Amino acid sequence: MKYTRTITKITPYILGIVGVFAFAAVSLASSWTATDSVLIAAEGVELPSADEPSGAVWHPRLKKLFTVSDEGYLHMMNSDGSKVETWYVGGDLEGVTVRDPRSNMIEIGREHPDAILSFDLDAGEVDQEWDLTPWMQGVDNQGLEGLTDAGGLFYAAHQENGHVYVFDVSDQGVEHVSTLTGSLTGGTSGLHYSHVTETLYVLNDNQNSIVELTKEGQYKTGYSVPGNDQEGIALLHQCRDGVASMFIAEDAGEVWRYDGISSECTAKRLPGKKRSRR
Repeated sequence: MKYTRTITKITPYILGIVGVFAFAAVSLASSWTATDSVLIAAEGVELPSADEPSGAVWHPRLKKLFTVSDEGYLHMMNSDGSKVETWYVGGDLEGVTVRDPRSNMIEIGREHPDAILSFDLDAGEVDQEWDLTPWMQGVDNQGLEGLTDAGGLFYAAHQENGHVYVFDVSDQGVEHVSTLTGSLTGGTSGLHYSHVTETLYVLNDNQNSIVELTKEGQYKTGYSVPGNDQEGIALLHQCRDGVASMFIAEDAGEVWRYDGISSECTAKRLPGKKRSRR
Protein backbone atom coordinates (compact mmCIF):
# COMPACT_ATOMS: atom_id res chain seq x y z
CA MET A 1 0.00 0.00 0.00
CA LYS A 2 1.32 3.42 -0.97
CA TYR A 3 0.55 6.46 1.16
CA THR A 4 -0.07 9.97 -0.14
CA ARG A 5 -0.10 13.46 1.34
CA THR A 6 -2.80 16.00 0.74
CA ILE A 7 -1.34 18.55 -1.67
CA THR A 8 -2.20 22.12 -0.78
CA LYS A 9 -0.82 25.39 -2.10
CA ILE A 10 1.71 26.56 0.48
CA THR A 11 1.67 30.33 0.74
CA PRO A 12 5.13 31.89 0.47
CA TYR A 13 6.38 33.95 3.36
CA ILE A 14 9.11 36.51 3.93
CA LEU A 15 12.01 35.89 6.28
CA GLY A 16 14.00 39.00 5.31
CA ILE A 17 17.04 39.33 3.08
CA VAL A 18 20.28 40.44 4.70
CA GLY A 19 22.42 40.41 1.56
CA VAL A 20 22.73 38.89 -1.88
CA PHE A 21 25.53 36.44 -1.08
CA ALA A 22 25.35 36.40 2.71
CA PHE A 23 21.80 36.29 3.96
CA ALA A 24 20.68 34.76 7.21
CA ALA A 25 17.26 34.12 5.76
CA VAL A 26 15.58 34.51 2.41
CA SER A 27 12.40 35.58 0.73
CA LEU A 28 10.33 32.52 -0.12
CA ALA A 29 8.62 34.21 -3.02
CA SER A 30 7.06 31.24 -4.82
CA SER A 31 4.44 28.64 -4.02
CA TRP A 32 4.70 24.86 -3.84
CA THR A 33 3.44 23.62 -7.23
CA ALA A 34 3.23 19.83 -6.81
CA THR A 35 -0.06 18.25 -7.87
CA ASP A 36 0.41 14.77 -6.41
CA SER A 37 2.50 12.89 -3.86
CA VAL A 38 3.31 9.31 -2.95
CA LEU A 39 5.43 7.65 -0.29
CA ILE A 40 7.65 5.37 -2.39
CA ALA A 41 9.93 3.87 0.28
CA ALA A 42 9.92 3.53 4.06
CA GLU A 43 12.25 2.02 6.65
CA GLY A 44 11.27 -1.50 7.60
CA VAL A 45 9.34 -1.97 4.33
CA GLU A 46 11.30 -1.21 1.13
CA LEU A 47 14.32 -0.06 3.17
CA PRO A 48 16.12 -1.78 6.09
CA SER A 49 14.71 -1.30 9.59
CA ALA A 50 15.76 1.98 11.25
CA ASP A 51 17.11 3.26 7.91
CA GLU A 52 17.32 7.08 7.86
CA PRO A 53 17.40 8.37 4.24
CA SER A 54 19.60 11.45 4.01
CA GLY A 55 20.49 11.99 0.35
CA ALA A 56 19.02 11.31 -3.10
CA VAL A 57 19.93 11.55 -6.78
CA TRP A 58 18.30 10.43 -10.02
CA HIS A 59 20.64 8.55 -12.39
CA PRO A 60 19.68 9.62 -15.95
CA ARG A 61 21.29 6.67 -17.74
CA LEU A 62 20.26 3.89 -15.39
CA LYS A 63 16.87 5.56 -14.83
CA LYS A 64 17.09 4.75 -11.15
CA LEU A 65 16.81 6.70 -7.91
CA PHE A 66 19.75 6.38 -5.53
CA THR A 67 19.49 7.21 -1.82
CA VAL A 68 21.95 7.00 1.06
CA SER A 69 21.37 6.72 4.79
CA ASP A 70 22.95 7.63 8.11
CA GLU A 71 23.45 3.92 8.70
CA GLY A 72 25.92 3.58 5.82
CA TYR A 73 23.66 2.14 3.12
CA LEU A 74 23.41 3.01 -0.57
CA HIS A 75 20.07 2.07 -2.16
CA MET A 76 19.00 1.93 -5.81
CA MET A 77 15.32 1.76 -6.79
CA ASN A 78 12.78 2.55 -9.47
CA SER A 79 10.92 5.85 -9.41
CA ASP A 80 8.01 4.14 -7.64
CA GLY A 81 10.24 2.63 -4.96
CA SER A 82 10.18 -0.90 -6.38
CA LYS A 83 13.10 -3.27 -7.02
CA VAL A 84 15.39 -1.93 -4.29
CA GLU A 85 19.04 -2.98 -4.41
CA THR A 86 21.31 -2.20 -1.47
CA TRP A 87 25.06 -1.85 -0.88
CA TYR A 88 26.70 -1.35 2.50
CA VAL A 89 29.29 1.43 2.27
CA GLY A 90 29.74 2.28 5.95
CA GLY A 91 29.92 5.60 7.76
CA ASP A 92 27.37 8.37 8.19
CA LEU A 93 26.31 8.95 4.58
CA GLU A 94 24.56 12.29 3.98
CA GLY A 95 24.64 13.01 0.25
CA VAL A 96 24.86 11.27 -3.11
CA THR A 97 25.39 12.49 -6.67
CA VAL A 98 26.37 11.36 -10.17
CA ARG A 99 29.42 13.03 -11.69
CA ASP A 100 29.54 11.07 -14.95
CA PRO A 101 26.33 9.23 -15.95
CA ARG A 102 28.30 7.20 -18.51
CA SER A 103 30.29 5.46 -15.76
CA ASN A 104 29.18 3.09 -13.00
CA MET A 105 30.61 5.35 -10.30
CA ILE A 106 28.43 7.03 -7.69
CA GLU A 107 29.80 9.85 -5.54
CA ILE A 108 28.78 9.89 -1.87
CA GLY A 109 29.11 12.55 0.81
CA ARG A 110 30.17 11.23 4.22
CA GLU A 111 29.92 13.13 7.51
CA HIS A 112 32.50 12.87 10.31
CA PRO A 113 35.05 12.79 8.90
CA ASP A 114 33.68 14.85 6.01
CA ALA A 115 34.70 13.36 2.68
CA ILE A 116 33.62 12.54 -0.86
CA LEU A 117 33.63 8.83 -1.67
CA SER A 118 33.67 7.42 -5.19
CA PHE A 119 31.73 4.15 -5.10
CA ASP A 120 32.03 1.52 -7.86
CA LEU A 121 28.64 -0.12 -8.43
CA ASP A 122 30.20 -3.05 -10.31
CA ALA A 123 32.81 -3.85 -7.65
CA GLY A 124 30.52 -2.89 -4.77
CA GLU A 125 33.23 -0.93 -2.99
CA VAL A 126 34.73 2.53 -2.51
CA ASP A 127 37.25 3.22 -5.25
CA GLN A 128 38.57 6.60 -4.08
CA GLU A 129 38.17 9.06 -1.20
CA TRP A 130 38.76 12.81 -0.95
CA ASP A 131 39.21 14.39 2.49
CA LEU A 132 37.25 17.63 3.05
CA THR A 133 38.08 18.16 6.72
CA PRO A 134 40.56 21.02 6.08
CA TRP A 135 37.53 23.10 5.04
CA MET A 136 34.49 21.34 6.49
CA GLN A 137 34.19 20.39 10.14
CA GLY A 138 31.38 20.70 12.65
CA VAL A 139 29.87 19.38 15.83
CA ASP A 140 28.24 15.94 15.74
CA ASN A 141 25.56 15.70 13.04
CA GLN A 142 26.23 19.27 11.87
CA GLY A 143 28.93 18.78 9.24
CA LEU A 144 28.57 17.68 5.60
CA GLU A 145 24.87 17.24 4.92
CA GLY A 146 24.46 17.39 1.15
CA LEU A 147 26.44 16.77 -2.04
CA THR A 148 25.83 17.46 -5.72
CA ASP A 149 27.80 17.77 -8.94
CA ALA A 150 27.55 20.93 -11.05
CA GLY A 151 29.57 20.93 -14.24
CA GLY A 152 32.32 18.73 -12.83
CA LEU A 153 32.62 20.59 -9.52
CA PHE A 154 31.30 19.19 -6.26
CA TYR A 155 29.05 21.33 -4.07
CA ALA A 156 28.97 20.22 -0.43
CA ALA A 157 26.51 21.60 2.12
CA HIS A 158 27.54 22.31 5.72
CA GLN A 159 24.58 22.02 8.05
CA GLU A 160 25.89 24.06 10.98
CA ASN A 161 26.70 27.29 9.13
CA GLY A 162 24.50 26.73 6.07
CA HIS A 163 27.35 27.40 3.62
CA VAL A 164 27.93 25.49 0.41
CA TYR A 165 31.57 24.65 -0.34
CA VAL A 166 32.69 24.14 -3.94
CA PHE A 167 35.48 21.65 -4.66
CA ASP A 168 37.40 20.41 -7.67
CA VAL A 169 38.62 16.86 -7.02
CA SER A 170 40.94 14.68 -9.07
CA ASP A 171 43.63 12.03 -8.70
CA GLN A 172 45.90 14.87 -7.60
CA GLY A 173 43.73 15.76 -4.62
CA VAL A 174 41.18 18.39 -3.57
CA GLU A 175 41.07 22.07 -4.51
CA HIS A 176 38.70 24.39 -2.66
CA VAL A 177 37.27 26.63 -5.39
CA SER A 178 34.85 28.87 -3.49
CA THR A 179 32.26 29.06 -0.73
CA LEU A 180 28.65 30.10 -1.32
CA THR A 181 27.07 31.82 1.66
CA GLY A 182 23.83 32.58 -0.15
CA SER A 183 21.93 29.67 1.39
CA LEU A 184 19.88 29.66 4.56
CA THR A 185 22.10 30.06 7.59
CA GLY A 186 22.00 26.83 9.56
CA GLY A 187 19.89 23.82 8.68
CA THR A 188 21.09 23.32 5.11
CA SER A 189 20.32 19.64 4.70
CA GLY A 190 20.39 18.69 1.02
CA LEU A 191 21.58 19.79 -2.42
CA HIS A 192 20.68 19.09 -6.01
CA TYR A 193 22.01 20.75 -9.14
CA SER A 194 19.85 20.39 -12.23
CA HIS A 195 21.77 20.59 -15.49
CA VAL A 196 18.56 21.06 -17.46
CA THR A 197 17.28 24.03 -15.42
CA GLU A 198 20.78 25.27 -14.52
CA THR A 199 19.64 25.64 -10.93
CA LEU A 200 21.10 24.72 -7.55
CA TYR A 201 18.34 23.55 -5.19
CA VAL A 202 19.19 24.06 -1.51
CA LEU A 203 17.05 22.14 0.98
CA ASN A 204 16.69 23.36 4.57
CA ASP A 205 15.05 21.14 7.17
CA ASN A 206 14.97 23.87 9.84
CA GLN A 207 12.74 26.01 7.63
CA ASN A 208 11.04 23.19 5.64
CA SER A 209 12.04 25.07 2.52
CA ILE A 210 13.92 25.00 -0.76
CA VAL A 211 15.91 27.93 -2.12
CA GLU A 212 16.88 28.01 -5.78
CA LEU A 213 20.25 29.57 -6.66
CA THR A 214 22.48 29.85 -9.68
CA LYS A 215 25.62 27.77 -9.33
CA GLU A 216 27.46 31.04 -8.61
CA GLY A 217 25.21 31.52 -5.57
CA GLN A 218 22.79 34.15 -6.85
CA TYR A 219 19.28 33.90 -5.42
CA LYS A 220 16.46 32.96 -7.85
CA THR A 221 13.45 31.99 -5.73
CA GLY A 222 12.38 30.02 -2.67
CA TYR A 223 9.34 28.16 -1.37
CA SER A 224 8.12 26.06 1.53
CA VAL A 225 7.87 22.27 1.15
CA PRO A 226 5.75 19.68 2.99
CA GLY A 227 7.06 17.15 5.47
CA ASN A 228 9.74 17.28 8.15
CA ASP A 229 13.40 16.28 8.54
CA GLN A 230 13.99 16.65 4.79
CA GLU A 231 17.61 15.69 4.06
CA GLY A 232 17.79 14.66 0.42
CA ILE A 233 16.47 16.09 -2.84
CA ALA A 234 16.51 14.93 -6.46
CA LEU A 235 14.59 15.93 -9.58
CA LEU A 236 13.41 13.96 -12.60
CA HIS A 237 12.41 16.36 -15.38
CA GLN A 238 9.76 15.91 -18.06
CA CYS A 239 10.92 18.85 -20.19
CA ARG A 240 8.29 18.52 -22.92
CA ASP A 241 5.52 18.87 -20.34
CA GLY A 242 7.26 21.62 -18.36
CA VAL A 243 7.10 19.67 -15.11
CA ALA A 244 9.30 17.51 -12.90
CA SER A 245 9.01 14.88 -10.21
CA MET A 246 10.83 15.80 -7.01
CA PHE A 247 12.12 13.12 -4.64
CA ILE A 248 12.62 14.14 -1.03
CA ALA A 249 14.33 11.84 1.47
CA GLU A 250 13.23 12.35 5.06
CA ASP A 251 15.45 11.40 7.98
CA ALA A 252 12.40 9.95 9.74
CA GLY A 253 12.69 6.93 7.43
CA GLU A 254 10.72 7.88 4.32
CA VAL A 255 11.29 8.77 0.65
CA TRP A 256 8.54 10.81 -1.02
CA ARG A 257 7.91 11.61 -4.67
CA TYR A 258 6.07 14.80 -5.60
CA ASP A 259 4.76 15.07 -9.16
CA GLY A 260 3.72 18.06 -11.24
CA ILE A 261 6.44 20.44 -10.05
CA SER A 262 6.63 23.40 -12.45
CA SER A 263 9.98 23.21 -14.24
CA GLU A 264 11.36 25.02 -17.28
CA CYS A 265 14.26 23.26 -18.97
CA THR A 266 16.81 25.78 -20.25
CA ALA A 267 19.96 23.79 -21.05
CA LYS A 268 20.39 22.65 -24.65
CA ARG A 269 22.38 19.52 -23.89
CA LEU A 270 23.10 17.36 -20.86
CA PRO A 271 26.72 16.78 -19.78
CA GLY A 272 28.21 13.61 -21.20
CA LYS A 273 25.78 13.39 -24.13
CA LYS A 274 27.12 13.58 -27.65
CA ARG A 275 25.56 15.76 -30.30
CA SER A 276 23.77 13.75 -32.97
CA ARG A 277 25.27 13.82 -36.46
CA ARG A 278 23.07 14.55 -39.43
